[in-house]
Amino acid sequence: MAVTYDARLAELRRFDSVGHYAHDGLVTGRDETGTLLVTVDPTRRVVGVSSGRLDDSLRRPAGLAHAVRRAHTDAVMDAVELGLRAAGRIDPTAPRRNHAAPAGSAPSVAELHPDFGHAPVDMELFRSLPDRPGPRTTGPHVGHSDNDCVTVTLDAAGPCGEVETDPGWLANAGPAAVAAAVHQAFTAAYQERDHHG
Repeated sequence: MAVTYDARLAELRRFDSVGHYAHDGLVTGRDETGTLLVTVDPTRRVVGVSSGRLDDSLRRPAGLAHAVRRAHTDAVMDAVELGLRAAGRIDPTAPRRNHAAPAGSAPSVAELHPDFGHAPVDMELFRSLPDRPGPRTTGPHVGHSDNDCVTVTLDAAGPCGEVETDPGWLANAGPAAVAAAVHQAFTAAYQERDHHG
């Protein structure tokens, strides 16, 4: 069951009472080393990965997986902040608060944006809606790069999955090849999930 991009974004916005999906443009985030960039669309899906130089810490599979997740989180948080600014919920003249945090646990949404999470959710009303989205298929949905050296595993709904990389290839591949393979694996995983529900 393929869902169009516009329908997916409309569904996300329909049930978004806080404004997480308000920003309409592509946003790019970076990991804490500054050497890996991830671009997300308004639905938070990875639509681009780039790197001109990979930090040595990203030459290990766990380091690359961490960097992809951190850069994705950075882009998502930037998009949320831009949407809140556009909606007037953050003073447009205030300095930007979003940046890639140092290594360690990621800051919570509540720390970065104190007004998040304070919108009441009426679950009874949500469950009573006649055309609310149905349950999604359970994951995982797996995508592979063209060279089979990068694998992305998505759960049923999240836009950023687990990244696994062949260690021998990663140690020797050029930065552009690594970025392209990560992007290919995400694209394949999204196609797999969209095809199966």
